[in-house]
Amino acid sequence: MLGDNLTLGIIISAAAADSINPCVFGVLIFLIAFMLKIFKSPGRMLLGGFLYTAVVYGTYLLLGFGILKLALNTGLPLAHPSGGFYFVFQAGVPMFRRYARDGTLLFERHIEGPETDPLVQGLPTMWPRRKVEPGGELPLVPPTVRTAAVDPDGRLWVALTIPFTYVYDVHGDKIRTVQFRGAGLIAPTSLSFADRTRLLVTPGCYEFTVR
Repeated sequence: MLGDNLTLGIIISAAAADSINPCVFGVLIFLIAFMLKIFKSPGRMLLGGFLYTAVVYGTYLLLGFGILKLALNTGLPLAHPSGGFYFVFQAGVPMFRRYARDGTLLFERHIEGPETDPLVQGLPTMWPRRKVEPGGELPLVPPTVRTAAVDPDGRLWVALTIPFTYVYDVHGDKIRTVQFRGAGLIAPTSLSFADRTRLLVTPGCYEFTVR
């Protein structure tokens, strides 16, 4: 058993069912016809088939790892007023880094708090997939951070997918937990500072006073 209800038989059956792809059948028919014309011996045809299978397997394997790694490393680069920048990761375990002007990593912080505990605990260990055309699949990596911004004093504001925004000082220490309310509770999709005391939040184009 690989889990409470997940058996090796279920995995093999699911893989076999997923492998039935009409597009692949068309490519294989073309490949067989091509090899029958080009290769004169059964041995060379068999070698060509093994080579084709190995290349397809390796390509999908590397593509899968590459896309998942890319998805987990997407984020928001945000300039710091004194130089350098923050990089806020948008997927996976919420975290951010601050870099100096020359690209040196100054520090890394995990975005933690009682509000984020259910969010982090709910992250999958095996990422679900979504169908893409033609006949492929990609890992579905949901974001944990909606948006972020840096205020004129260099503090980092991180809006999570849950309706909470954490504020960090220039040293990476959390100093505030904020919720925005307009007509109702707001889950920000963008944050923009007009000046030190005015913060614009969407959706709704609300303006809030920062103290």
